[in-house]
Amino acid sequence: MLSVTPFGKWIATAAITVFSITNLDGSKDILGKWKYEEASVPTVAKAIINQVVARNPSASKEELEANISSIEDMVRTIEVDFKDDGTIELQTPQGPQTLKYKLVGNAAPYTVEITRPDGTSKKDIILSLTPTKMKYVNVERGDTAIYIRP
Repeated sequence: MLSVTPFGKWIATAAITVFSITNLDGSKDILGKWKYEEASVPTVAKAIINQVVARNPSASKEELEANISSIEDMVRTIEVDFKDDGTIELQTPQGPQTLKYKLVGNAAPYTVEITRPDGTSKKDIILSLTPTKMKYVNVERGDTAIYIRP
């Protein structure tokens, strides 16, 4: 059986990939804490497995899939807190991380310009955003997830 510990590094990377967002013209609805809606957890876990296998050819997809419940449990613990100063406090099983973000647009769909701690960047999409729900496309990972308030 695989230990949860080896998943730590890629879960943190996946979480960083999901969020790093400055609220210029966009909605203030993004501010505050978010977590994955339960119905999105399996989709995110499967996308993480695919991303890990794509980035690390020696990873066994079958072995990861056999431990999907552990991966889903880790996904459930991820919490994202969007701050008004353009930072995100990301809580993962591996500990807290601070990221940067920029939300571009006046209405959904928004572009989310993400800068990771290592300086690399990417763009994701928020398809819809209300005070209590956000539909987020992680372009790099290839999945769409719903976030809700914890």
